[in-house]
Amino acid sequence: MYNENSSSLSPSSSEASNLMILGGDFCQCEQEQHSGKKESFGSFKNDTSSVMSNNVLYNNRKLFLSVILWFTTYELMGVVGGTIAFLHFPRTPDEQPIALPDYGYDIIPYFCPYIPYIPHGNLQSFVLMIFYVILLIGVFSTMKKAADEGRLILQQLLHLNVLVFITRTTTVCVTGLPQPNPRCVDVQHDEVNYAQALDFVMLRSFLPHACGDLVYSGHVGCTLVCFVIMWRHNYLVETWKKVAIISLTITGILSTLSCRSHYTVDVVLAFYFIRFLSEFYFLRSEHVVDGGYVGQFIRWLERPDYSIDDDKSINGYDQEKEENVMTTK
Repeated sequence: MYNENSSSLSPSSSEASNLMILGGDFCQCEQEQHSGKKESFGSFKNDTSSVMSNNVLYNNRKLFLSVILWFTTYELMGVVGGTIAFLHFPRTPDEQPIALPDYGYDIIPYFCPYIPYIPHGNLQSFVLMIFYVILLIGVFSTMKKAADEGRLILQQLLHLNVLVFITRTTTVCVTGLPQPNPRCVDVQHDEVNYAQALDFVMLRSFLPHACGDLVYSGHVGCTLVCFVIMWRHNYLVETWKKVAIISLTITGILSTLSCRSHYTVDVVLAFYFIRFLSEFYFLRSEHVVDGGYVGQFIRWLERPDYSIDDDKSINGYDQEKEENVMTTK
């Protein structure tokens, strides 16, 4: 018998089948949307990974360019600076160095033990090598956590060395001074031509090594550059590290004088040069001053994904805003 109430509450078989079809379509639509989201998220991740990979490759090329600049200026310092300095320092027939009067020599006696397996075989070279090892360990350990920060430390070390090499090339060869180093006695007697000087300075070993290349001290300059980089990048936070590095720095400087590798004025000038070269560099690196093409080149080398147009807005400075303010006034 037909029941009106039951028929109104219970769907017919055709209505039930329609609901099942609609439910199936709804579930299929949900699945398609969910899979679409997964595909878009996967595509986003792939795009991000691709961009990051391209950035790393691009910045590694910048680092390689920094290495090329370092090597080129280092060799230039040997070919031009060291070779010309060796060519025209005053020769003497004496069997001892005829050094200029020097207060540092009056205070510090000659002491220069030979250290094997170290370039130049002296204590100041050993100290400088220790500093380079410490910095490189810091660079690679930092790269594991933040690749750009580790790269920045290495680039700033290379770039400051480049400035040392360029400035020293211009000072070391212009005035020949009597060489004070007892290890150079054998070559202080005979005059040489440029080819012979080049052979002595550049072809005896991979690292250029001259006699008479005095103003200013490259060893002290590079040691102070390492100290500046360690200080700026928080290598010396702990007191014991600070004491150890300062002690090594002083040891390297005193050894430069006790070995008679340089006059005291060469050491003093190294302090002045590094003080002003580091300020010159970091003012441009941090965009405190624009620095023209040199400043733009430094910032482009150092910063990831940096273009010259970024100079318009960096470190809180926005050129367009400033122009608008000036126009409003």
